[in-house]
Amino acid sequence: MDTDGDGFHHPASEAELVALVKDAYARGRQLRVRGAVHSVSHAIYGDPVGELPNRVDQQSPPGGDCIEVMLDRYRGWRVKDEGRKLVEVEAGIHLGEDPSDPTGGATLETSLLRQLWDERKWTLSNLGGITHQTVSGFTATGSSGGSVRFSVNENLYGFRIIDGTGEVHELTREDADPDLFHSCSPNMGLLGVVSTIVLECVDAYNISGQESISTVQECDIDLFGEGGEGRPSLEEFLRDAEYARLEWWPQRGVDRVLVWQAQRMAPQLGFRPERYREFAAHPGSAETFISILYTIIGNLDDLSRARPQLERTFARVRELLEVVPAIEKLGRFGEALAKFISHGADHGLDAAIEVMKPFAGWLEGEVPSVFPKLLGIFIPLDSAKEGVEKGEPQSFRDYAWQGLPMDNAADDRILPTEFTEIWLPLPRAQQAMRLLRDYF
Repeated sequence: MDTDGDGFHHPASEAELVALVKDAYARGRQLRVRGAVHSVSHAIYGDPVGELPNRVDQQSPPGGDCIEVMLDRYRGWRVKDEGRKLVEVEAGIHLGEDPSDPTGGATLETSLLRQLWDERKWTLSNLGGITHQTVSGFTATGSSGGSVRFSVNENLYGFRIIDGTGEVHELTREDADPDLFHSCSPNMGLLGVVSTIVLECVDAYNISGQESISTVQECDIDLFGEGGEGRPSLEEFLRDAEYARLEWWPQRGVDRVLVWQAQRMAPQLGFRPERYREFAAHPGSAETFISILYTIIGNLDDLSRARPQLERTFARVRELLEVVPAIEKLGRFGEALAKFISHGADHGLDAAIEVMKPFAGWLEGEVPSVFPKLLGIFIPLDSAKEGVEKGEPQSFRDYAWQGLPMDNAADDRILPTEFTEIWLPLPRAQQAMRLLRDYF
């Protein structure tokens, strides 16, 4: 089978997937299947990687001898057992919309979660912070959201996997020996090519919740201690909360904690979502500003190196004009950054970089003192939000499939993120937090 000129094979059925695997086996070639490319490229594509940058969101393969597969034509789903809410999904379907999908086909309307909700009022027990992934990629990496109470593993019922010779294996959790089934999440692609996954769905539910932003001392959770006096320890909080996410900013002078938490609520007639707003203080400009700020700070020794990322962001630079007066008040660093934004909005990226270059030498020394103030403009404490009384968090309520992935609104290209997930035993939460505190 030939590629479509983009370096990928695009099978439309399990039979075509099997044929690709058998061809690779017969010719001694590697075969790799890409999902939403949320891992670094060298972990996705086959050897030799050549000059391919080892970064996230690398949409094109290296062009070597490996059989590279994209499952954009294999995105169907069907009800397998109505009474048990068993749904068989093809490996290429995305949980939600994928804005980075090069084919443009991974839309909200074609997503599994939206279709399950529209057609059956079914959903999954838990989700990750985003739902751009393919279902097969989501399970292959053992992805999960912030909950000790609920897990998407509860929804996994079966897999059809094509092994390295092209033989198809059907595994379920009801097998006499379910060890192979349990090894499928996570599997990292090591067991073969996942063809379909059977999910045991649950009835749709809504969520309601809140997000507070406070100092470590004022936080309702005892982040580093054993809890007491009405403040649970971190372990206690995570065990009791149905869904939770914490962001801790440990930099000197920043001292803030974002606590996002939600609980299930039964569907209601006439329910109207009140969507969670990331960067609620300046939802239109915060991620653009943070992207520019981090890009500049990370490239002060050579601002021209920052050009590729700044080019992605600069189309939205006019959004930042509303905050220029506040930035200008933050000393020399603030003045230089405000000039960069204003001059760039009027004259373009090249002119902005030239304006910033004379200041780059001394800006690095200003970062520790000005960073907390800059962050405070876009992630202010609850007590500092205009028109909000001290301690009043942001409240929200939503359909679970739409509200649990709270980071879906963030732009992957404006705020590209590479990170490592470290899993720790929950009883070690206090020890881990104290080690991190002492380290920072």
